[in-house]
Amino acid sequence: MNNRLQRDSNAEMLRLLCMLMIVMHHFCVHAVYPEVLSLNVINKGWDSHLMLFLHDFFFIGVNCFVLISGYYGIRPKWRSFINLYSIYVFYVLLGVVGHIAKGLIIDDSFVFQRHWLKDIVFPFSRGPHWFMKCYMALFLLSPLLNKAIANFTKKEYLYTLCFLSIMILYFGYYRGMSQMGDNGYSTLHFVYLYCIGGYMRRYFTSDYIAVHRRRFLALYVGSAVLWGLLTLLQAYQSQTHLSLAFHKAFCYDNILVFQ
Repeated sequence: MNNRLQRDSNAEMLRLLCMLMIVMHHFCVHAVYPEVLSLNVINKGWDSHLMLFLHDFFFIGVNCFVLISGYYGIRPKWRSFINLYSIYVFYVLLGVVGHIAKGLIIDDSFVFQRHWLKDIVFPFSRGPHWFMKCYMALFLLSPLLNKAIANFTKKEYLYTLCFLSIMILYFGYYRGMSQMGDNGYSTLHFVYLYCIGGYMRRYFTSDYIAVHRRRFLALYVGSAVLWGLLTLLQAYQSQTHLSLAFHKAFCYDNILVFQ
């Protein structure tokens, strides 16, 4: 019982850390370095370039959060889904209220957006709030995924992961086919991470993880540093506009992000 509680507390602490990373990521790209999102002019000082480098340590938050869900498994219950959907609707409505207030009070440019209603009634359509949309879809798929993970042989599981890796990492990220993962902003990418987490649960024992903990940490730090150096190099080379190659560095299916 104590071991189970310890595992659960560790998972919750890691989830909280992932949430903090996600907050810091959005702070970097929206407040400090918004040019990353717009591929715009990058005439910034050393402090912004430093923030861009440090940002690479935060960007894994989303992948790690979904991976944890796969490792421990989602326990699908309608009550849990309704709670999740209620949180989603709350933040959609909060954004709508903010947009209306800005349009009516600040710049007198209020325009009703049809996608507001669509986002609430059809939450799996593309658009803003992509993480919640993909996670809710993953939640609904989890009974099927849990059953598949439980019944896979190791050979079948490895074949499935190899197939998904080719689809997402090669055709999706390298070849740029949006149907194959949409740069990580998709339910397919979340399914991929969920399956990786399930594989780790089945075949990575606690002793194995404990023995290789330092190697995992070194791999994470090394990948983040390499990724940061590459993005900084690309930024310095593109003194007018950020290139598409730079923008693709900030995709959740980037191999360095996976590492």
